[in-house]
Amino acid sequence: MKLAPRLFVGAVTIVGIALLCFALTTQLDRIDWNSPVFWVLTACVVAGELVPIKIPRENETLWVTVSGMFAFALIITFGVPGGLIALVPASLFDDLRSKKSPWKLGFNASVYTLAATAAGSLLYAFGQLPRSTAPTHFIDSDLIVILLAGVAFFVVNWCLTNIAVALINNARVITTLRGNLGLETATDGLLLTLSPIVVAAADRSLFLIPLLALPMFAAYKAARVSQRNLALANDLRARADENRHLALHDSLTGLPNRGLFHDRVHRAVSDASSSGLGMSVLLMDIDRFKEINDALGHHNGDGLLQEVGQRLSSIVRATDTVARLGGDEFGVLIPALRDNEAVTRVAEEMLGAFERPFQLEELVLKIEASMGLAVYPQHGLDAGSLIRHADVAMYASKQSRTGYQVYESARDEHTRDRLALAGGLRQAVDAGDFMLHYQPQIDVRTGRLVGAEALLRWYHEGRLVPPRLFIPLAEHSGLIGPMTMWVIESVARQSREWDREGIHLNIAVNLSMRNLFERDLPQRIGQVLSKGASPRRLVLEITESGIAADPVRAEAVLTELSEMGIDLSIDDFGTGHSSLSRLKRLPVDELKIDQSFVTNMTRDASDVAIVRSIIELGHNLGLRVVGEGVETAGALVKLKSLDCDIAQGFHLGWPLPASELAAWQESLNWDALARETEPQGSPLEHLAVHRTG
Repeated sequence: MKLAPRLFVGAVTIVGIALLCFALTTQLDRIDWNSPVFWVLTACVVAGELVPIKIPRENETLWVTVSGMFAFALIITFGVPGGLIALVPASLFDDLRSKKSPWKLGFNASVYTLAATAAGSLLYAFGQLPRSTAPTHFIDSDLIVILLAGVAFFVVNWCLTNIAVALINNARVITTLRGNLGLETATDGLLLTLSPIVVAAADRSLFLIPLLALPMFAAYKAARVSQRNLALANDLRARADENRHLALHDSLTGLPNRGLFHDRVHRAVSDASSSGLGMSVLLMDIDRFKEINDALGHHNGDGLLQEVGQRLSSIVRATDTVARLGGDEFGVLIPALRDNEAVTRVAEEMLGAFERPFQLEELVLKIEASMGLAVYPQHGLDAGSLIRHADVAMYASKQSRTGYQVYESARDEHTRDRLALAGGLRQAVDAGDFMLHYQPQIDVRTGRLVGAEALLRWYHEGRLVPPRLFIPLAEHSGLIGPMTMWVIESVARQSREWDREGIHLNIAVNLSMRNLFERDLPQRIGQVLSKGASPRRLVLEITESGIAADPVRAEAVLTELSEMGIDLSIDDFGTGHSSLSRLKRLPVDELKIDQSFVTNMTRDASDVAIVRSIIELGHNLGLRVVGEGVETAGALVKLKSLDCDIAQGFHLGWPLPASELAAWQESLNWDALARETEPQGSPLEHLAVHRTG
């Protein structure tokens, strides 16, 4: 408690205790201890103090006691000591029962003492009350004095209590007094005016006192009903507020949801158009969130989303809005912009928030995000356009891995094509509307066809869509799983058909990094192979970066696949993050040298050194080595000289439909391919079309 309320409470308590002691030591002889009226009224004081009437209000509850009415009746009849003998013990007992602090006990009792003393002093000075005989034979002047004494009792009690409340709450005293005056006058003040009636009724017959208690009981019951009704109304209002909040906010993060975000963007556009200030919409999603969610479980994924929401909210201004739009996508509304540089500063601050690792239980994660920005009025004049353009910029940021991008209209048409592709891709997955081409793999020592890599082809609306476009779409939309299983089922059927024709080839299939996070991948592949295809004919290719994303999970999945008899290959070896210790533990059978090293061997001696090192490493680990990207006879000759096992590339053979591979095998002229001559034209012109990426 601060000094001012402490001094006030202390002064009131000291004065009250002094007056109480004076009254009890000098005026007890005025009490007729044998009077049944005294004891009945005393009992009413105690009952009224212990059972107050609870009157609910909008933001608080007012407690009204009838003890003051009966205490004032005792003062009229037996003087100040008569009222205090009943009122002070009742107040102390009620405060003790309510476990109030000691200073409140003393203060409340002292307030009653001061109020009773003020009322009694007026009665003694002007009304010659109490009288020893016939106290109910009031004359007109007595009633006026009683009224003034009642006012004094009420005013002292009201003033001292509300001054203390104001000082404790650091509020204005006059405001607190004025705020409670009306209701307290209508309750405590009105009850005091009934005290002469109580005295008269008691003098006439004690049986009249219970009759007076009946309206009090009715008021008490009415207050209880009112309390219940108000509680019900408050509960309904709280539920309505909660439902309104739930309808407009995300249940996981507590942030505004998509609907509320769109509404606020719409209002911000309206405000910006009238104020002349700018505003911006920023959309953001977490890179590779699906892998995190699948690998670590939804519990940790939810925890990550909550932490991201908290970090974003800590960066923006109070007038900005951070919303969760769904999944791992967040939106930020930045109204009242005076310059566009402020938007990029906010984006950079948000990217900076992702530089610190995220702590999830016992896990520490380093994650990245992609953000897109659209600014009013440059990039749109309505909420829908701004949000869509921010989404375009976000996708551009994800593609370029720059952290954030500001909307550029030149990218918009490409994004529309991407959205159209995404819709067509889903239909193609459902219908299995793809085809496979097989690129030959040649044994470098013998020149024999020993395998082929299955490359997925998709013709959409009459044109061939490059895999570099639709594979990322499949990964981002979650279609990569069913697409991969379609490829494996098709390869298994083709392998069985070739075996019947006497063509025994290992067929390689690329696995996406997302495939490694599918818990039931080995079981589903096993179901496909159980229909008659040999596991030894299937080679699954995994990139180094896919393994590095979650080495423990990848090792478990690869081990299960290897135990099924499937050969495993590390694709694009030399460009990822493999460590020798990890490579030694993995159950792989093959290393596939990244094509960039093989293609450039004829022009760069350092690439020759890299290829030689990879071949030696693979052989020392007991693995076969495949060199892909053989574009020229010179590259093939280099691979032969370095003792590479298998070669693959456009110089050896283009990807072909399965029906054409047998004819190609019959026309294969190994000696001509291995001569040090360059073919006319460069196959690199077609690389973007035929390479899967």
